[in-house]
Amino acid sequence: MKSVCLGLIPFAFAFFFEFSGCDNDEEKTDDPAAIEVEENHLTQQPDSPTKAQGRAVTPPKSQKKTEVNFGEALQNVHLKNLTPSEANSRIEIINRSISFRTEAGRGLENDRFYHVAEVTPPLSPRGDPLSATCVQIAENYAFVSWHWNAGKADYHGVLEIYNLHDPGVPKLQSSLVAPDIDFNHLHADIDSLGNGKLYVTGSESPRTQNLKSPAYLGEFIVKKGRFQVEVSAREGLSSYSGNCVIKHNGKLYTVSGSTNGALSRFDLNSGKKESALKVNGLKYIAGNDKFIVVLAQSKPQSQLAVYPSDASSFEKPLRTIPVGAITPENGKNVVFIDDEFAYISTGRLGLKVFDLMTSSSSPFYTYHTLLPGATNGVAADGDFIYIANGSSGLHVLHKRQFMFTGNFSHTGSANFVTTGNHFIIVANGKGGLTIIRREPVV
Repeated sequence: MKSVCLGLIPFAFAFFFEFSGCDNDEEKTDDPAAIEVEENHLTQQPDSPTKAQGRAVTPPKSQKKTEVNFGEALQNVHLKNLTPSEANSRIEIINRSISFRTEAGRGLENDRFYHVAEVTPPLSPRGDPLSATCVQIAENYAFVSWHWNAGKADYHGVLEIYNLHDPGVPKLQSSLVAPDIDFNHLHADIDSLGNGKLYVTGSESPRTQNLKSPAYLGEFIVKKGRFQVEVSAREGLSSYSGNCVIKHNGKLYTVSGSTNGALSRFDLNSGKKESALKVNGLKYIAGNDKFIVVLAQSKPQSQLAVYPSDASSFEKPLRTIPVGAITPENGKNVVFIDDEFAYISTGRLGLKVFDLMTSSSSPFYTYHTLLPGATNGVAADGDFIYIANGSSGLHVLHKRQFMFTGNFSHTGSANFVTTGNHFIIVANGKGGLTIIRREPVV
């Protein structure tokens, strides 16, 4: 197997945005065994790579070098060939109308929501349910990542593609298994025919042969809505956990952390890392046509750094917004940009909305419910804000006036939510997926 570092070109800047605590809480170290994994429900600390035994990797059948941008890598991943009965056995089709309660006369006279389906999780080698970590909708497909949220030596990840062409009957179309990787986040760069690439971040087992960087970025080819594993690519990221990946203005961005973490940018034409900003506590990155923002968690004050959308350097932001505390430290912490506003899930302190045109630490709006759970994820469409609020499930707000519409909970703990193509999909950790469809009233 080739070395996992694959010719990365590191650049580090000494100055970032004005962190109040990133460098004070944790002692910096170059010893991989001393780095804690704190991101995305990974609370375990992997064994030191210097003490780990190499694991055999089965090479792919063929390699087409013209189809990958990053360093070509032999990865211990394989397709799981599903029979139709196996593919459908984990999906319970429901298609039942959801009755949200309303407030102050703000009803849902123009929209109806339907509980389309529930998806049970795939299982680990020991039969434990895996935890759903991220969902992205691209065209008529949903892409889902899963990892094994268990002991420190337990690594096992699954990537899945769901076909949403029939809005009432979602189907599991393709599944990829990685015995040595816990997947945390993904970005689907897919066209209307189901062709393109899936980029995934996570944490790879230190027992993997020749591994130099457990924080992981993978690239997988998708054709007609199905994984192609003849060719794949892998890049090592800083620290132990890759937390987030996005495509923005034709570039690929990742954040990894917490200790010795980094913001990295990749040129998709050459596959080379253009820059790396060494910062502790990086959790999430998001962008639109106006801004690109980076969330860093620290004690007692977390920070949101705001850059112009076309930023070529991350040495100095346009402004830094003090976000306040984010709890728990090892939870999901998502940023969703909507025009000039950033919605930030801060865990037990609820949803905070900040105006990106100012540096004010006072949120434009705060949503905090008395219902149980923590605000783990957030997404929005043109009319509603969708909040993944832990054990109390999905919360829905009217977007313009932030009026509470209601909540819906089925099973598990909502830790991520996404919306697109009239669907709202909630990742419920070990509870699997909840698939909801929004339709206008005719």
